[in-house]
Amino acid sequence: MGVRRYQDLVIWQLAEELRRKVDAAIANPPASRDLRFCDQTRRAAASPAANIAEGFVRFSHPEMNKFLGYARGSLAELHSHLNEGLERGYLTTKQHADLTRLAARTAIGAGRLQAHSRRTKTPRT
Repeated sequence: MGVRRYQDLVIWQLAEELRRKVDAAIANPPASRDLRFCDQTRRAAASPAANIAEGFVRFSHPEMNKFLGYARGSLAELHSHLNEGLERGYLTTKQHADLTRLAARTAIGAGRLQAHSRRTKTPRT
């Protein structure tokens, strides 16, 4: 049985796990006192799952590829925010390592799904 809903995609599940973990990591001081940092980081963390979902429901491989590209861009942006959070002392070294590892797994998965989608010539149904 194939994937019928975007929630069935492992890559979407990873992106959602990442979003939840980022939210938890920055929910308390000192990070929570920096509203701009928290807003930017939360937006970057939420964007990959949203873009994967949006691309999935477009029902064409070129559209899916475009939104997977957006998701990968947001993951790179999130990585930058995580580095900033580590520099500012908002994240521990372990939190940073865990979150960047999960972000990298998610980006790799998005890249693999893009490659698969490029090889597939027929529209999704």
